[in-house]
Amino acid sequence: MKVENVDSQLSTEVQKLSQSTLKTERLEKGILQFNTITQHTQPKESLTQAVHRLALEYNQDEIGAKRILVCEAKKYPQAKPGLTQPLEVDGVVYNLVLDSYNSNRNGTVDRTVAQINSIHYPEMHQLGLSEYRWVDGLTFMFVLIKRNGYSDYSASKECWSK
Repeated sequence: MKVENVDSQLSTEVQKLSQSTLKTERLEKGILQFNTITQHTQPKESLTQAVHRLALEYNQDEIGAKRILVCEAKKYPQAKPGLTQPLEVDGVVYNLVLDSYNSNRNGTVDRTVAQINSIHYPEMHQLGLSEYRWVDGLTFMFVLIKRNGYSDYSASKECWSK
């Protein structure tokens, strides 16, 4: 009887350890995925290169897109600091925060250098894009511009339309 009791206890302890190990593995995997998504390291492609590539890919105005990025950055100077990259527009070099984040009064948030609003996240996800990756935000900005012109960036129009 004692042997069966020890076996039962041992089996229970093995199950607990297995569950604990599984939880730890899931947590570690989640942290790794988060770190991969947020790209806290220098990107392989510069902001300038990405804007140029996407402007060609979406057949859109590269200078107009750069102006929007700079104007959005100026509009939200309180956006959290993060990884920056230079972007030259009209002869001036600006250091833009790639993973910027801004909370809006209406409860929505804007993420990435392109300040993509959270109302667009479901569509981004359908396209396989993440609101946490700056290059995905930039890509989606070109999707919006191709579809709607500059209307999605009307809040900063006084800046980029000059």
